[in-house]
Amino acid sequence: MLPADVKAYIVTAAKDGKATISEVANIPANQGVVLVSETAASKATLTLGTASANCTSNILIGTNPRITIAESAKNNYYIFGNGSNGVGFYHPNSTTLKENRAYLPASAVTVSGSGVNGFKLDFGGVNTGIEATIQADEANATYYDLSGRRVIRPAKGIYVKNGRKVRHFHHEKSI
Repeated sequence: MLPADVKAYIVTAAKDGKATISEVANIPANQGVVLVSETAASKATLTLGTASANCTSNILIGTNPRITIAESAKNNYYIFGNGSNGVGFYHPNSTTLKENRAYLPASAVTVSGSGVNGFKLDFGGVNTGIEATIQADEANATYYDLSGRRVIRPAKGIYVKNGRKVRHFHHEKSI
């Protein structure tokens, strides 16, 4: 059973830069899902569904143990993240697929042409609040401390800026 402020989605198709998703009432057993919280600070303990909650149209694959892949095989996977096309599925940067995550196998997606490098989530036109943040003015970028609190005047230390950890001096260095 999902908490009231969390929705689960399966991916039913991935084509031409969009991953089409459908909401499910229960988390399918032994399958990957995308969990979306209606509140930013939601933390939940999830109870997995039974085999009767199986969705044959789901193309997501869940990882239970951590999976190590060869460098040359990274193009065979699309993992969830915030990439150049917004929040969606992209080729991994590392050779490790973390445990308890979901991925799209390249064999299950359709790519027309060479310009598609990932799949943005397609909620069928419904606004979900899952969008990539675009910082138009780098000088006015928002800083957060490592506890997630907004910092108005960052002092010397480590902060999160535009989704990346940075070390703040008189000038910044990405970590």
